[in-house]
Amino acid sequence: MQGTAKPKGLAKIWREIKRPFRLYVPDNVKTKTQNCDRQYHSEWYHYLDDERLYSCPPPEEQKNLFAKYVNFIEIEIFSFCNRRCWFCPNSYIDRHSQNIFMPEEMYTKIIDELADIRYSGKIWYSRYNEPFSDRIVLDRLREARHKLPNATLHSYTNGDYITRQYVDELAAAGLSDLHIMRYPLNKKDEEYNEKQQREILTSYAEKLGLPFEHRLDVALNIIHPSMTIDILGQNPNLHFGNRADTIMISTKPHRRTAPCHNPFTNMYIDHNGSVMPCCNVRSDVQQHAEMVMGNVAEKTVFEIYANQRYCLFRYQLRDVGVKIYPCNVCDNYGYTFSRPAPRKP
Repeated sequence: MQGTAKPKGLAKIWREIKRPFRLYVPDNVKTKTQNCDRQYHSEWYHYLDDERLYSCPPPEEQKNLFAKYVNFIEIEIFSFCNRRCWFCPNSYIDRHSQNIFMPEEMYTKIIDELADIRYSGKIWYSRYNEPFSDRIVLDRLREARHKLPNATLHSYTNGDYITRQYVDELAAAGLSDLHIMRYPLNKKDEEYNEKQQREILTSYAEKLGLPFEHRLDVALNIIHPSMTIDILGQNPNLHFGNRADTIMISTKPHRRTAPCHNPFTNMYIDHNGSVMPCCNVRSDVQQHAEMVMGNVAEKTVFEIYANQRYCLFRYQLRDVGVKIYPCNVCDNYGYTFSRPAPRKP
């Protein structure tokens, strides 16, 4: 499914929805599905009362603004993925025939900028690639760990390239947390078998040669001396959404009015340097072109976070009401309230 909803541009939506922030969620939109209630809304208020987030602050304030609010950055160090999972846009977007690397100088520029503010949040080595299919990830982890000693370095993986030796090398390079996603390779119309999936996870854990314990029916904790490792195998039909209108995961239409925290606290950087405000949008999808907030080859992460496009994007997501495409059809309601308070600059 691609582009089924009519796009509505940022400039147009600015004219349509410029309005004061609503501190309390009206009763008619206070639903369990949207996870919007007065308690969560009050917790979220301190993010939304800072006018600098919507008003393109001057250069001298941009770095402090970023340091105060951003605590999660995802970096795609190359493009390749070895799988074509039906619940991912890579099922029809070519991430297989070649591997396009983020230039080393671009990656170093990002890490140096984060080191300039002594960044201590999370850095995820994921996006839409398989991050461990190329061992260059070890060099990238070492650089980040050396320059950002207090950051949490994390990654998702499909696990196809993971071995016990590789796990130890990743830990030595500085990786803090690892989620191994052993999703079934079945087709969408095949029935998910939980018992079979538990057996698959157990067999995979045994091959790693590390002790493990069952956490949930389809989740294991791997016990490692210096790294947190989970192996997960949930039902993709329940675990994934429509990926910003790129995957037909459900025939039920979605019209989101709930707020979203992603563009306030998170930043996603594709292998080509494009900065995206959400994990569900990507620069190699045509209908997401307006979601590119800038490019790290041209501007600092601080300048991009505070630019007009990002500020406008945050503005239309800050409270309950109409959203622009593809946010208006987003079915991921995990990105709402109840987030930790921003750090002091």
